[in-house]
Amino acid sequence: MKQKQGMLVSGALLAGCVEEDVQTDEDSEQDIGADAEEEEENINEEADVGEDVTAEADENIEFSGGIEIDGNDMTVTGETNLMPGAEIEGEVRMDDVASFGTDDSFEIEEDGAFELEHTIPDYDRTTHYRLVFNPYNQENQDVIDFYGGEGENIEGDFLRLDEEYDEEDVSIQVASFEHILPPDFDEQQSISIEAPNWDLPEDQGETDIRLDVKTSEEDNHYCISGGSNLVEGARVHGYLRIPGYQAIGYSGQVHANPDGSFELRVNIPDDLDDYEEDPYLVVTMNPNQSNQWEHIAEYYGEEGEDLEGELAEEGSVELEIPLDD
Repeated sequence: MKQKQGMLVSGALLAGCVEEDVQTDEDSEQDIGADAEEEEENINEEADVGEDVTAEADENIEFSGGIEIDGNDMTVTGETNLMPGAEIEGEVRMDDVASFGTDDSFEIEEDGAFELEHTIPDYDRTTHYRLVFNPYNQENQDVIDFYGGEGENIEGDFLRLDEEYDEEDVSIQVASFEHILPPDFDEQQSISIEAPNWDLPEDQGETDIRLDVKTSEEDNHYCISGGSNLVEGARVHGYLRIPGYQAIGYSGQVHANPDGSFELRVNIPDDLDDYEEDPYLVVTMNPNQSNQWEHIAEYYGEEGEDLEGELAEEGSVELEIPLDD
């Protein structure tokens, strides 16, 4: 009888263990089911967030804010309607000087605010600043899908042409604000970030090139501002020509704006009055120049062979500007 009791006890214990194990498995199945439901809810929430972000985004990109310059320090603050996750860049470039470590970037969050910090290199050169959203360099796939991998969906007053190189030249569209600082810029100043107002000429894109240029002398440089019928992105080169000499470092280059306008600054040599023949300024556009964008050749020919008119000269256009005495 004792053995039977013992066996019964053992059987009872075994039954208890089995019952406990079964109950644990059921709990686990319930936990797994709950986890799966929670995970599905999270995925749905993330999808809803993505849909909300895309729904609120606008292809007509806007920037607002300002640039504060304090000595060689530049602080750029503002707001944009770019979708969260988009990355903007601030670029500092100087004529005839390679710039390193001057750029900054910022990832846009829900409030659309941004801030970038730059140091302006201490060179006596014209500084070109650009605040830009470049869809070609984005990592967020939602951003790429919305604006287009080459910016084909971008709209608005800040829309500009650009070019990237990935085994071959790729024409793209970006949204950007650009500003030029002269070599002797005011070291304490504020600059507003505002939408440009382009007035496109009726003859833009014609092969008979028109250059309407005004020049002025500002401290230690010449300012050359002009209108033209050049297509957007055409690289315009302005420089000082000194007969009998090779003048290095007295030049500037810029891409024509959407309306064909441009602004160049050329440094003035200290010994300008010492030359036998009078120096003069030259403004030129050569479609075959190494840093011209790909689409320029489509308008004017790869060697500039389609250029015509009074300014056309051996595959380029050139305007000579005498200096005032």
